[in-house]
Amino acid sequence: MTSLKNLGWDDFFQSQLKTNETLIPGRISTENKTNYFVHTEFGEIIAEVSGRLFFSTESKSELPKTGDWVLLDYFEDEKKGIIQKVLERKTKLSRKAAGSKTEEQVFAANVDYVMIVHPIDESFNYNKLDRQLVVAYQSKAEPIVVLSKSDLCENIDDILQSINDNHNVQLIPTSTVTNEGIDKLKEIIEIGKTYVLIGSSGVGKSTLINKLFGKDILKTQEVRSIDNKGKHTTTHRELIVLPTGGLLIDNPGIRELQLWNSEDGLSQTFGEFSEYEDQCKYKDCTHTVENGCAVLFALENGEISQKRYENYLKMRKELEYLETKQNDSAAMNKKKKWKNISKEIKRYYKDVKDQNR
Repeated sequence: MTSLKNLGWDDFFQSQLKTNETLIPGRISTENKTNYFVHTEFGEIIAEVSGRLFFSTESKSELPKTGDWVLLDYFEDEKKGIIQKVLERKTKLSRKAAGSKTEEQVFAANVDYVMIVHPIDESFNYNKLDRQLVVAYQSKAEPIVVLSKSDLCENIDDILQSINDNHNVQLIPTSTVTNEGIDKLKEIIEIGKTYVLIGSSGVGKSTLINKLFGKDILKTQEVRSIDNKGKHTTTHRELIVLPTGGLLIDNPGIRELQLWNSEDGLSQTFGEFSEYEDQCKYKDCTHTVENGCAVLFALENGEISQKRYENYLKMRKELEYLETKQNDSAAMNKKKKWKNISKEIKRYYKDVKDQNR
């Protein structure tokens, strides 16, 4: 049985408990459609969300997610629980939910490190890596870039140098074929710390976890010879406790990583832009056509690469569009709320009038 401390419990969560708390703490291991697997001091149990919690939340993102700490009623005879409260999150990894709805999707909570698993073979993509770093930094967790499939790369040093030129982030080349980097990953994983793996389908996340665990605990499929990609195998998020004490959250491959309120993450990923933006002539400079734009001047002088400039503008426009959609959505929800209140008031006075007849 794993102690709460080894599951990531610390003073941040302890301070949220009442002195006479009767509910027990637990950490969400797996989120299913109708219930959850939860790690507790009594072992892993099955739990459901209480009706009060479910109907009091304003959005799905506030409901328990993998990695969340919750308080629950525990029924020892049935080894089951009822989740009554989600504790404040220390960190959260999220994106805009896929589709047309403007809402947040949280896919991991209370993680200490975000392991970005990115292939270093011919499919290596700088723009995608930048986007993944934006999301990682926005979570408030520390990113680690795990460069998979190093056995298929002939110019590793050049790629490492190009990443280092733009990012101050830990880089670990790995191969599940030659086992390069596996021991180094094992060394940096600490007891009680949580690491979430993110990356596209087929980059080798499940195989990597199996290597770190020491045996095959997750299903994997053979790599396709046509493009050296593995098939998508992970279908849900799961908090895995390693024999050495660290905690890994496996994550399904993300095809579309849309940003969500990621201004801080954008600034950290593109740090050089923040430096030049402060020197622009206009505070609302778009860095596209303005005279006196320090960013454009740096671009012309080769201090900012064309590729990073275009990627930065693309994500910045995406965030501006998202902000507009959020404002429109908030206005519609407010209008709908007051419309319902108005209906209730009219219904109330109608009932009073009918009673007085």
